[in-house]
Amino acid sequence: MYRKYVKRFLDIILAIIAIVITLPIFLLTGILVLIFLGKPAIFRQKRPGKDEKIFTMYKFRTMTNKKDKMDKKASGLKVSKDKIGSKKTKSITKIDNGSAIR
Repeated sequence: MYRKYVKRFLDIILAIIAIVITLPIFLLTGILVLIFLGKPAIFRQKRPGKDEKIFTMYKFRTMTNKKDKMDKKASGLKVSKDKIGSKKTKSITKIDNGSAIR
């Protein structure tokens, strides 16, 4: 009985609470993506999931539509360490160098 009714009820209540708490952060991130990267703010992609069932993944955009031109414009880009910390990578994302929303 617990697994069937109580756990399901708690899952729904906790999910609603989590959505309400994180909603301002998501709205702020969406507004910043719109300002700095333009429309659309949310990237959508179909991917295979469990048992090869296709699902649609949504995430905030972190890249521009323009191709990278690593010539004279590259000098103005921010340089940061990658996740391993050994190499330097260049990022064109203007929001927190892209690390917070990747």
